[in-house]
Amino acid sequence: GVQVRLQSRKRIWNQGDDPGFKVDIRNNGTRELQTSLLASLALEIDGKPYAPRTWWQRGTIGVMPFGPGKEYSLDIKLSQFAADGKNANDLPPGLHTIKAVLLNNNSADGRGLTTSLSRYKEMALAFSDPVEISIILAEHKWSAPVNGLRAAVEFSPEKATYTQGEAVAVRLHIQNVSDHDIEFESPSTRQDWPQVKDKDGNEVRVQRRYHYGTVYTRSHTIKPSEVLILKTTGLGFVEENQSWDDVIADKNNYIGNVLGSKPGTYAIHYNVNRDLKTGVRNVSIVEKPQIVAKQITMKQAVETLARKYRVRLCFEDITDIAAQPYRLTGNFKAQTIPPLLDQITQSGPFTWVKYNHTYVVYPRDKSVLEFPASLNIDDSPLEFVARKVLDKIPAGKEIEIKSPASVVSGANKRGDVRHLWISSSPVRYALARAAEESGRGDTEIVWTFIQEQGRRRLTFHCLP
Repeated sequence: GVQVRLQSRKRIWNQGDDPGFKVDIRNNGTRELQTSLLASLALEIDGKPYAPRTWWQRGTIGVMPFGPGKEYSLDIKLSQFAADGKNANDLPPGLHTIKAVLLNNNSADGRGLTTSLSRYKEMALAFSDPVEISIILAEHKWSAPVNGLRAAVEFSPEKATYTQGEAVAVRLHIQNVSDHDIEFESPSTRQDWPQVKDKDGNEVRVQRRYHYGTVYTRSHTIKPSEVLILKTTGLGFVEENQSWDDVIADKNNYIGNVLGSKPGTYAIHYNVNRDLKTGVRNVSIVEKPQIVAKQITMKQAVETLARKYRVRLCFEDITDIAAQPYRLTGNFKAQTIPPLLDQITQSGPFTWVKYNHTYVVYPRDKSVLEFPASLNIDDSPLEFVARKVLDKIPAGKEIEIKSPASVVSGANKRGDVRHLWISSSPVRYALARAAEESGRGDTEIVWTFIQEQGRRRLTFHCLP
């Protein structure tokens, strides 16, 4: 007796867009029901459930009558839903299937469906028919059209900066930008190699290795606006004098090409066929994270890593031994940041944790920021949020907060912290999330917490 209908505003969206939909719900039955509209909706995306972010505002969610003959319409965006801390609009390129789920979370049995989706199928009032949308690469990555087709290259993981020793899966995207069907022929197994130039326009040699097997020509019909995605061999980034054999291939990703180069920025494109090329994409390659420590403090090591590799790294000093800080000596080098943090904190007085996209190095014992914090704040200045968080600590009002002008000017225009809902989590977690939420665009904000001459101070910084 209850129906839900989901309609996409359009079928094709650029990666980075926030796809929008219209949802209609209707009670054609005889039961007297209630609904909280958006808070009573969940999404299934490729079979995975996503909860509405309005659940974070428990206690302020309205309840509407939803008796026989009652119906409502609402506009939604994928960013209003999340799962495992990840927004629903953060979808990779490709075809995605979405259903709307109307939840019976205002009944006595269903009120737990404001904290968890563990029983959502059992307590659902209705499921919509599936809707398909296509996510395509951002506009600036496409080539100019040739004979009605344009092309782009996708790397997975998709990043602007890669570390020497990393490898990526590669997919070619071919879109029909004409007003008629186009037949496109392609090898059944592609082994493409990239064309690479350095920042001065000089060509950079790519090491290639082929695998063998039966290959035939496959014909594809690409309809107007549709995107054909073709998998090709992967690409590894190594140091200038390393070879293909130095790359450890993922068993799910054949690494057929290796770019051995110095750290720097490189322009990369692929030749899809004789006429069609992908758009050029610029990729920065950096050396493996490393520290050459000659009696440097942990604070100096953290600041070096954050500045050199533009990593979100926050730091809490050990307040009771600040007069004689712990020092590092030696050469530390790893493939990525986590094992490097393991090395520099091993057997010392510090440890580290990762919250979402932020790393925090803090004392193993006597951490000032260990106390639990709970709060729910929207669109508020960063310093205001930090003060609310620090007030959860005994004598927290005595902690000074410093935010340089660069932090304030780089914060999100709608209010420094867009949204922060924390429930009984350590203060360091709340501060890390607040700094992360306050960043906008290229602005990355981190913090340090230190004690100097008896004064405790929390300072926010912008990464260079």
